[in-house]
Amino acid sequence: VGMSSNAVQQCLQDQTLVDAVIAQRLEGDQTYHVSSTPSFIIDGKLYAGALTVEQIGELIAKLTP
Repeated sequence: VGMSSNAVQQCLQDQTLVDAVIAQRLEGDQTYHVSSTPSFIIDGKLYAGALTVEQIGELIAKLTP
């Protein structure tokens, strides 16, 4: 993605960032029962597994008038 190894190490050592990522993961698990990667939450509904860009586009298109 273009991050240097130094930048990656800085992220991994940032405890505030680590805590935020863990909190987000726990919220996803508790609220949506996320148990796989990738998982997508679209309009409050869980879609587990790999979706194509087209599939995601179709799901989003259904939400717009």
